[in-house]
Amino acid sequence: MDDYNFLADLLDTFQSSSDYIKTVIILTPTVFVLGIIHLLTRHRRRSADRADADFIALTPVDGHIEQTDRQPRLTLDQAEKTER
Repeated sequence: MDDYNFLADLLDTFQSSSDYIKTVIILTPTVFVLGIIHLLTRHRRRSADRADADFIALTPVDGHIEQTDRQPRLTLDQAEKTER
């Protein structure tokens, strides 16, 4: 066991695999790295285009009704049905 070389075994396994598997092994890390670079540069390009990149103003949602209790308010139709 002293003369075992992991790298030689790995390369021999790679060499004996099919061409399809070799292509997948080579392309997977490459596509992953290119995808990460694309995501990072797209994010930077969007934030650089905006003048106020550090500040985002959120507008209130239309029709929002603030309620103090946790129970939903009943509409008139629902209130009539519960009374019967």
